[in-house]
Amino acid sequence: MRYLILLLCLVIPIVASDYQDAVALAKKGELRKSLEIFESLYPRYRSSTPFIYDYVAVLSWSGEDAKALNLYERYSTLEWPRYTL
Repeated sequence: MRYLILLLCLVIPIVASDYQDAVALAKKGELRKSLEIFESLYPRYRSSTPFIYDYVAVLSWSGEDAKALNLYERYSTLEWPRYTL
């Protein structure tokens, strides 16, 4: 059990770092690279509201309007911030 906890402590920051990298890439205009990371992280973060907001925003900025709308509709019960609309 102790080893499992240690492993989780090592893995979770890496995933969070990947998410931060995806956001930073999007802000620099490197949308394709950002989307690749978002798409790989979606299975782990699909219940994270901030992640979904950012993912939809980057999809929209990338011209992936159909995907952004699909995700927006899937999470329609959320209270969406202005930057995602």
